[in-house]
Amino acid sequence: MDSGLNISQKSVFVSGCSGDSPQGHYPKQSEAKFFLRAVNTILFEIKKKILKSFNFHTPRKLLSERRIHADLPVNKSYFECQAKIQKNLKLFNKAPILRKAHEKAHPNHFLFDPSRDIKPELMKHITSALDKNINYLWVLKIDKNNNPVLRIGFEHEVDGMKYGHPTLIDDDATQFAIIGGELFYDHKNQCWSINNYSGRYGYQDSSLMSSLSLKPSDLMDFVADQFEKYGIPIQQTVDYSVSFGRLIKGLIKKAFTKQALATAKPSDGEDKNQWVTRVLRESGITANKKYAQRRMRIEVSPEQLDYFVELQEVIARKIPHEAHRPTIDLFIRGKKAGDHTKACTLGLLGGVGPLSDAYVMKRAFQNLKKQSVDMDHMVVNVLSCPPPRTAIEIIKYGSKYVKNLRRFGARKHNQYAIASNTAHINFSRIKLFGIRPLKHIVYLITENIKRKNAKGVLVLGTTQAHWHKLYPRLLKGKKLKAYSLSADDQIKMQEVIDKTKMLPGDIAKQRLISLIEQAIARLVMKGTKPSHILLGCTELPLALGKRGIKKISRKWGVTVVDSEREIAKQFSKMLHKTLAN
Repeated sequence: MDSGLNISQKSVFVSGCSGDSPQGHYPKQSEAKFFLRAVNTILFEIKKKILKSFNFHTPRKLLSERRIHADLPVNKSYFECQAKIQKNLKLFNKAPILRKAHEKAHPNHFLFDPSRDIKPELMKHITSALDKNINYLWVLKIDKNNNPVLRIGFEHEVDGMKYGHPTLIDDDATQFAIIGGELFYDHKNQCWSINNYSGRYGYQDSSLMSSLSLKPSDLMDFVADQFEKYGIPIQQTVDYSVSFGRLIKGLIKKAFTKQALATAKPSDGEDKNQWVTRVLRESGITANKKYAQRRMRIEVSPEQLDYFVELQEVIARKIPHEAHRPTIDLFIRGKKAGDHTKACTLGLLGGVGPLSDAYVMKRAFQNLKKQSVDMDHMVVNVLSCPPPRTAIEIIKYGSKYVKNLRRFGARKHNQYAIASNTAHINFSRIKLFGIRPLKHIVYLITENIKRKNAKGVLVLGTTQAHWHKLYPRLLKGKKLKAYSLSADDQIKMQEVIDKTKMLPGDIAKQRLISLIEQAIARLVMKGTKPSHILLGCTELPLALGKRGIKKISRKWGVTVVDSEREIAKQFSKMLHKTLAN
């Protein structure tokens, strides 16, 4: 090809009708080969239509636009990712998945390298030289200096043999490349697009991408920027890397292969920050994504409970939405506790507030330590499994949640308990999964309130517990007066709880104190001041903190019942009693 690329003679590059190319006359194919090609073409088109229905098209901003507003956080993040890819280009370089013998020494007849085949002054005219009705092939490779090199061409046939992506790499016998795909014009959206539809170069190393905290879309953006440098503006990328064949093979393998879940234990000399970083890396949890289908098995000693607390805090920061967090199967094992069937075993079902699970356990073991209880022969199993709440979550994750409950019940622990107030609504249903004997801790909390001669209790908790009147019904059965929030205040209360589940902070604390004081003030005006305030959700004590609880108690002269503290107390009693027996 001429270094000047005559735009008017675009047939050389676009239509492939150069004088010395074998385009035009092919040998007649057999009916069987023709039929197979027709079937493959139909399947390919069906696959593309299915993938399009899943909205794999991703609109993108051009590099030139991003440079104008480079100071914006979203663009800063973009350029950081691109710099990371540029720095590690050599790691992405790979051989094709399959190397056909006839492609090894046969260059693509329509090979086009913008860096060497076109003069800089003609780059702005390159899009006019492209045929909008052709799907071009492209690959991104690296040169000897580890700089990205873009090659464009398109698939052709000679003597019934196809010549695809590997033929674009004519100067390297290994035919190594970073990624490959198609360049095409999207007539519907009136823009040039690229995809990564390549049988040989379309797949990225997922473990490498994960270790660099990169997504496939970041690599596609990097390629799009290379196109833009040569005057081809890419305003849309399409991810066609999903392989139905590989997906089906993977599902079959998973169905018939039972792999044991690795247990993450702190190593000698490993501090909690190092351990948390290692566990998250090994579990593939790198950013705010959906990990509801993932299960982590953790084992710590009673002295290492801070490791579990730190893990839950980091996960809460990384994954704010509770339903997207992974299931954590925690075993707190004493030094002399071997097989759990021979030791004192207790099961605690959590996950309704994963962060509060950690604090409940920490407080329960602090109580045992104060009582000088021997914890060397005990095993405590905590299943921190966020339940699906919405209809969509139930459809997506419901079966997995049920499977986790059945597994938990099948362990036949000596005693079970629920580390949540709201989850007691489903107390009888939870027992159906073999989780028994199961202690009703909410009932025990109401008994303690009655012993304190309460004259009236302001109940605070989740909207679900509010609707089901979880505490009011039990308090009424003990002839105690229960007060609830108004519908509007309950909505605000749920917002505070949701905010705290992400991570406790001053904003949630101030809003909660304001809500409680307003509710007490209204009751005082009616002449029905409560003697007790029940924090009927384990997130509320986290939001208030010790100072917030003392402030409300002193200012209004009420007793604040901390449900997290009560659950921890009941759980430590259960442990103590089981050990004694």
